[in-house]
Order: sequence, then structure tokens, then C-alpha cells
Amino acid sequence: TEAVVVFVAAKRPLADVPPGERILPQMHGQRTDVQEVSFEACSAVGPLLQGDTIGPVDGPQVGTLGLIVPHGREGYAMTNEHVVWADGGVIGNAVRRWQGEAIGTVSHAVDPSTGIADAALVRLTGPGPAPTGGLTASAGTAGGGAGGRTLAHAWDLGIRDRPGYVRRTAAATLGLRCWKVGRTTGYTEAVVGAVDVSILVSFGSRGGWRFHGQVVLRPVDGKLGIARSGESGAVWCEGDAAVALLFATDLAHVGSYVVSTPLITVLPHLLGPAWRQWSPLFRG
Repeated sequence: TEAVVVFVAAKRPLADVPPGERILPQMHGQRTDVQEVSFEACSAVGPLLQGDTIGPVDGPQVGTLGLIVPHGREGYAMTNEHVVWADGGVIGNAVRRWQGEAIGTVSHAVDPSTGIADAALVRLTGPGPAPTGGLTASAGTAGGGAGGRTLAHAWDLGIRDRPGYVRRTAAATLGLRCWKVGRTTGYTEAVVGAVDVSILVSFGSRGGWRFHGQVVLRPVDGKLGIARSGESGAVWCEGDAAVALLFATDLAHVGSYVVSTPLITVLPHLLGPAWRQWSPLFRG
């Protein structure tokens, strides 16, 4: 039924409302409906989570925070090198969250011109959840609901708008069904449709490079749009295991084919041969 809706911050008993401020039962021939709603700007609040939007302080582009990686008492954000690249370089670049403050600086990167991976880690400033000898998420934060977050934390192991959190790393095998959370399409599912792929990827004004050993994910049950612009840096997961880093999508087919690098390829080049000891997340 059509009605004239009037939003108010708080309803009051009719006797407390001056006659000149009362909402009439009808306006313009339509009944009125008074709803109690308060609005606030859509700014970034709470700790960083997997699936949040990030980008360089000195650059216009944005992408997705694919994974929060704990390292001792510190936290690192995994994304793509091209997401945090600015002014011809990447290491040391300050990184911000969307519509928010600086969150840290780039500490590790794999240049996409290598044809191996397009990856970066951002060392996060501020505290995270207290370590307990293994992987933990703060109580009430993993579901992504703002009401449960501990605002004193700069980052957390939870996932934006999803329950649970990633606990380990696994191989990206043919036929594996995966999920990801990105800044544009949010939560989507896909299946690994091809492995050991060699493919040429364009990076705009930086040029294009041929990558080897990649995986291509395709929609599940014919659903389109598994990843779109702004979702570079998202991490594909299977259950509670991280498996591949997304860095390119086929926009001509509405994001129905997505190129990603297996994490077991990314991590040795990002962190060196001792990568499995670098974080409890990487110990399988």
C-alpha cells in the first residue's frame, strides 16, 4: 500500500508533540507512516577485516584486502601489488582503508612483471586480537557484525559480513569449489576450472605480462559476476583454508572467468623459503 513515509530520529507520545509539529494522518491524499530511523555517514569503522576496501594513500585505485595474516604480535594485509602500487614503486607505500585513515605500509611485494604473481603484504599499524599460541579471532568479531567488534583493535581475523575465519592454507586443485569476499560483489562462490594456466594479463599503462602456473575460476551453476573491478587482492578460500590470490577478471564476460595465483606459489616468492614458519596461517 502506498503511503507518505516520514522518518524521525525518535517517536514521542502525541501529547508531547506541539500541534504545529504533528504529522497529519493523511498528506496529499495518501496515508502517512512515521518510521523511527537514524542515519549516519557510510564511513569505515571498526577493525580491518578480510574483504575490506584498501588502496594507496598516494594513488586513486582501490582493491580488496584479501587476507589478514598474523605474524607474531603483528598483523599483515594480503592483497595485489598493483592495488598498492603508486608513483612507480610499492615497498614503503602508505596504504589506507576506503574513506578512512592510513592503515600501514607495504613491506613485501612480488612484481607482476615476473610473471609469477601479483602480490603484496601491508604491515598494519595498531593492535590486533591478543595471540593465544595459535590463530584466533576476537570474541564476537568473526561474524562481521559491527555490534560485536572490539573497536580498540586495528585489525582482526574475521571476515567482512561472514561468520568464521581462515585458519590454514591449502592447494588450489581442479574442481575445487571456493568462496571469496570482495569489495564489489561481496560473497561469491566459484570452482577451479583450469590449473597450470599460462595467460597474458593487461595492467593498463604499466603494460602487460604473461603469467604461468595460474588457475582460472569459473561460476558455479552458471551464475555470472563472480568478481568485478575493485576485487583485485581478494583471496579464494575453501572452507577455512585460503587457496588462491585473485588478480585479474574477464570484464567482457561480466567477471565470469577469474585468474588467480595459488598461494603455495605466491608465498615462497613473497616471504622466502621459510614461508611456512612465517605465520600459523601457512602451516597447513
